[in-house]
Amino acid sequence: MLAIAGVIMLGSCEQETYDTGTGDLSLTRGDLLEAHADNNKTIVAVTTDSDEQLILTNPYNAKWVTTADSTYRVMAYYDKTGEGAARLVSMSLVPTLIPVAIEEIETPKTDPIRFESLWVSDNRKYVNIGFYIMTGTPDDDAKAVQTLGAMYEGVTIHNNGTTTAKITIYHDQGGVPEYYSTRYYASLPVSTLHDADSLTLVINSYKGRIVKTCSLR
Repeated sequence: MLAIAGVIMLGSCEQETYDTGTGDLSLTRGDLLEAHADNNKTIVAVTTDSDEQLILTNPYNAKWVTTADSTYRVMAYYDKTGEGAARLVSMSLVPTLIPVAIEEIETPKTDPIRFESLWVSDNRKYVNIGFYIMTGTPDDDAKAVQTLGAMYEGVTIHNNGTTTAKITIYHDQGGVPEYYSTRYYASLPVSTLHDADSLTLVINSYKGRIVKTCSLR
């Protein structure tokens, strides 16, 4: 089991972002989206990372929708049906990592993960991370939980006046066995990065320290 530090419990999300067709209304596609719940806690619409809103022809209910009139970060598979509508195939929750100042973390942990990808959404609203976690079922401790988070380490001001925020991924294996790898996505809201012009992301991988930088503007 994997938890997001102090924020959310994360279920498996092994799907890949893809587009199996060649046109805007072709076959099923998978994307990271924002999902919007109505006052009945039902997902009725989604917004793509290109700011296109799609009304669902088959509204969706999930246990993780806990608040009315709320928005969630998700991985969704869907078919566009035209005229601003879509038919949902499947949907799973994607954790939103809210950075915590590293000095506020009693024991910063950076157990390794396997990094795959880093990209900024088209609307510059999220930094998205694709990665694999080693996991398995504990033999003697069913309460073992992995924890993932984002540690904020400050902003660097460059000679030209631009700024770069530094985030290190927090990961505590938490006693969970490392039997097999499971794919996950996480999203880091750009609005939490102190108006920085770019981001430096530090990840401890099984092959050593990985440093990735991306523009936020």
